[in-house]
Amino acid sequence: MAGTPTTPELATMSTEILCMIGDNLSVHEIKELTLTSKQFREIFLPKLCKHLKFSVNMKELTDSLHAYYTRKTASFRHLVHHHTRFVTFEVTNFDDIFKMNAWLLGYGVKTISIGRFLADTPSLHGVVFDIWLQNRKEAHKFLNFIRKGPDWAVGKIVGKFKAGALKGIAAPHASLTGRHYDELARSGTHLTSLRLNKYSFLRQDSSALTSLSDVLINRISKDFPQLESLNIYDKTRSGRYTHHMNDRDSY
Repeated sequence: MAGTPTTPELATMSTEILCMIGDNLSVHEIKELTLTSKQFREIFLPKLCKHLKFSVNMKELTDSLHAYYTRKTASFRHLVHHHTRFVTFEVTNFDDIFKMNAWLLGYGVKTISIGRFLADTPSLHGVVFDIWLQNRKEAHKFLNFIRKGPDWAVGKIVGKFKAGALKGIAAPHASLTGRHYDELARSGTHLTSLRLNKYSFLRQDSSALTSLSDVLINRISKDFPQLESLNIYDKTRSGRYTHHMNDRDSY
C-alpha cells in the first residue's frame, strides 16, 4: 500500500480517519487490512460489501449464489444483509453453446436464485443487470431461470427498496406485462426515471398502441407523479432479442 500509513500507524487512528483512508484504497488493499485485526475487519468489511458485483456466466453465477447460502459463514451473510446497497449482475457468455448444454445436462439446472438473493438484501439502493448474451438460446435460458427462481417477482423486489431510494427503472423491452406494470405503479411512486415498452403493458388499449395518446400519458403521470424522465420503447415485439440482450436493465 504505497503512500499509505503502515498497519501499526492505522491501529492508532480513529474510526472516522480510517474510513476516510479506506475510501482511497483498492479492494485488494482493503482485503489485506481485514486480515490483520478484528478492528479492521469490523470497519472495512462493511465497505467491501457495500457494492457487490457478479461478473460471470450463468454457471458461475449459479455456483456463486449457491455458495453464498451453503458455504459462506453466517457473519458474512449478516454483513451482506445489512450493508449491501448496490448489486451488479454482469452476465457473460459461455465460451460456446456446447459448454452451456453440457452444464444444463450435467447439473439439471432449473432456476437461478437471483430473486432470493435480492429478497434477502433489504437495504438495496440499486440493482443493475448488465446482460451480454449474444446467443438467443442462452439469453432465453437465463431469463427463464431467474423468473422460475424463488422470490422472483417485480413487486416483491421493488418493494424491498426503502421508500424513495429507488429512482429509476429500465424495463426489458419485451418482458414487462400489464401485471408487472401494475406492481411497479404500486411500489414505484417515487420513481423519477422510467423506461417502458408500451406494447407490453398497454396491449388492451388500442388507441395507445398507435401513438402517445392522452390515455397513455395520463395513466403514467398519475401512476408516477414524480417522474422527470420517460422513455417509451415504441416498437412491436418480435422473436429476436434487441441488441443481443446487451441492454443495461435496472430494477
